[in-house]
Amino acid sequence: MGNGMTADLDFLHQPQLSSCLELVRQVASTHPHEPALECEGLRLSHHELHCAVEATRQWLVDQGLPPGCRTLVLLPNVPEQIWLQLALLGLGAHSALVDVKSSREVLAQIAQEALPAVLICSGDGQELCSELLPHLPPRTRILTVDGLREHALGASEPARLVPLSTDGRLLYFRKDREDHWRGASFGLDQLGATAQQVRQLFSLHVGSTVLCHMSVSHYLAFSSMVMPALCAGGCLLLADRNASEEELLDLIQQHSPRLMVHYRTFYWHLLKAAQARQASGRPVGQVLHALVNAESPQLPFQKEWETLFHGNLLAGFATTWAGAFLSLDLPWLERRENFVGMALPGVDMKVLDETGQERPAGRWGEVIFQSPGMACDFTQDRHSSLELTEEGWLRSQQMAMLDAEGYLTLADEVFDVIWLHGFKVSPLEIEEPLIALPGVLDVAALGAPRGTHPDQVVLFVHSDVDDDGRLLWSEATLQRQCAQLFPPYLRPARIFLVDAIPYDDEAFKQRKELRYRTQHADLWRNL
Repeated sequence: MGNGMTADLDFLHQPQLSSCLELVRQVASTHPHEPALECEGLRLSHHELHCAVEATRQWLVDQGLPPGCRTLVLLPNVPEQIWLQLALLGLGAHSALVDVKSSREVLAQIAQEALPAVLICSGDGQELCSELLPHLPPRTRILTVDGLREHALGASEPARLVPLSTDGRLLYFRKDREDHWRGASFGLDQLGATAQQVRQLFSLHVGSTVLCHMSVSHYLAFSSMVMPALCAGGCLLLADRNASEEELLDLIQQHSPRLMVHYRTFYWHLLKAAQARQASGRPVGQVLHALVNAESPQLPFQKEWETLFHGNLLAGFATTWAGAFLSLDLPWLERRENFVGMALPGVDMKVLDETGQERPAGRWGEVIFQSPGMACDFTQDRHSSLELTEEGWLRSQQMAMLDAEGYLTLADEVFDVIWLHGFKVSPLEIEEPLIALPGVLDVAALGAPRGTHPDQVVLFVHSDVDDDGRLLWSEATLQRQCAQLFPPYLRPARIFLVDAIPYDDEAFKQRKELRYRTQHADLWRNL
């Protein structure tokens, strides 16, 4: 099977020849009729997308958007997010894409951190934005984009505007380990480095299709899929985040995407749907490169996927603050369990212990890094930021191990690690054997409160039901199963049965939600 990837990684050292926005504009002039965007029945060529971006820039200027202003964009997963964000970057705005499905509390925290001059929303989102205004400076205003799609798509020629600004920035917000929403800032240089890296790693070219099934409110989707596809002259296939597996398989069958980025849980469900489709005699299609971000697929699953979709299923590590990928499981590397690749050229990584000392090869700790595409600034002062060390390295909040050959293995986010008798244990070590049991739909493993019940594991289990609606598993039967699966120190002190395990919009398990915000919280605290 040809892997469709280049083995020459020297390009990652090459300087950027122009900004990512200039590359998008150049593609529109050299390949105007090539498809650029397909979403919800809407199909735009690169020329049409360029016209939409420039018309949006002019519309923003006419709306009185001040140069270089800070904006908070609260839109559902709609195609105008693409040309709106490109237009904002071109005007030098500092803009944050925020998921409108976030809670009011979260949105208020992000708004206070971002301090936008303008809230950009749909007409349906005006009420939501009005609720945020009390948390913002008095002169903050709301700008709705109702009618923008018709205005932008009605332009047959690009508007004549001032040259592209080089000051545009994309802001991305994420909780730190103290539950504070911290924003990272990525300029056009960082976005360009990411676009160049992804474009050349996966040999994206004119006519390539990149399938984006993630909300473009997330920086990962915009930087790892949107910009590389457009800069390469490819077509961005934007699937609705709520699309069913059958709808996605139809898109794969029709377009044979060259690149797709998602999370392991999503790929598992898609594989099962594809196997059912194949068993019924229907074609499945091909995905040349499917990338699992910040997780490693198990080798049997990886083999099943690659056989069915005739392409590569690769693990990569691209933490929030990194911008570009830090490591990648390239096809010519040795396949290893729980492996997310080796550091790419230009990327430096180290693993530290709790005291900040570097760990030797083969020992677990928190991975820190330096990378050309990493965040250029934070919403707080750089030197007081918890993510930035004195030497300019960024902290990932990921527990990892580097072996003597440079292979990187991830465990989990640092604040989810379980302490047992002085050792760190990844929740995955407990969860994955249990999830493999028939009738166990999902599991979350947590450490009990260290102040009152140190060195104990607590489990939350989502059990399936039988035809009569009775749970297939009880606490007693699960405890007996754990006694067979695990050594004594890994066996849970208590098991709670729950209706669901919560996940965030990036498919990361929210163990802290179970720990503090469920009906079992008081019971759990009083173990």
